[in-house]
Amino acid sequence: MIRKRILTLCTLLGVFFTVLTIAPAQATNRGECGSAFSASGASKSCYYVYSGVYYDSHHEKCRVMVRCHRVERRNQARMNNILVTVAQARQLNNCNGYLKIGSC
Repeated sequence: MIRKRILTLCTLLGVFFTVLTIAPAQATNRGECGSAFSASGASKSCYYVYSGVYYDSHHEKCRVMVRCHRVERRNQARMNNILVTVAQARQLNNCNGYLKIGSC
């Protein structure tokens, strides 16, 4: 009985320490996601709404919540709410109001 408990405890500790060593490699704060979005082409014609751009720990990605201006209607902006990696956030472009990774 005691051996089972010790084995279970050792297994749980092993998983815990494995997670601790992997976690720092991910985007962990609003600054990293926000900086990546600011470096993108979309940042010039899109503006933050609600929480803006932040790290969504539930999905382990950057949540980008912005309105992007459209070419054909200057007074209207389209709402975008997407999940992307930090690398993808740097590649976002505003394609007539829609956020797209890479070129339009």
